[in-house]
Amino acid sequence: MSRQQEVVMQRFKPMSASEAQKFLVKLANTDLGALDHPDDPGAPITFFHELARYLVITEEKQLAGQIRKAQNKPDLLDAAIKDIRELLDAIIAVSKDGDRRRLRAATFKIGWQTLGFTIDEENVISMRDADELRTALIDTAVEDFDQTKWRLLRIGRCQRCSKYLYKVKLNQEYCGYDCANKAAAQRRIGRLKGAAKGGKMQKEVRSNATQT
Repeated sequence: MSRQQEVVMQRFKPMSASEAQKFLVKLANTDLGALDHPDDPGAPITFFHELARYLVITEEKQLAGQIRKAQNKPDLLDAAIKDIRELLDAIIAVSKDGDRRRLRAATFKIGWQTLGFTIDEENVISMRDADELRTALIDTAVEDFDQTKWRLLRIGRCQRCSKYLYKVKLNQEYCGYDCANKAAAQRRIGRLKGAAKGGKMQKEVRSNATQT
């Protein structure tokens, strides 16, 4: 990526809670190979602009240099994205199954630092310490869930393709219309096959009864 294409660090308008969770979903679903060789040349610029905005990074901050390095070598984000996926999986487990033990046990060891979070009553309580890009990402993500009513968390995984999703409605099961329609089509095919099989069995029963 040329210097002309680099994200210009500036003072960003902070993301709202819903914007932040939507970005985490986008980050967890990110294909680093596509960032390195994008079909749309503007996609990486948009992605790193959102990343800088998510972390509220400005030119004078140390993390700005690390984001520039990641722009030129997206693989540097690999470990950080894996951390985010682990965090979201723990969040999903709690919001879906009410399994507080899994959330309480979610710990991230990054270098000499250990990050952890637990829940107290219905709130997410975070414990954190961060100064590097990888650590800052997981730190900010945990902070976004801090004091969030865990039953209202809108992070999930598509029941068809397993991509992470931000639930517009709390009972949302699919990442978009494509997966929802394909899942519905599969259910219809299953019902038709079941009905056809049931009809065939009834026909065989009537045939056997006639023969006897």
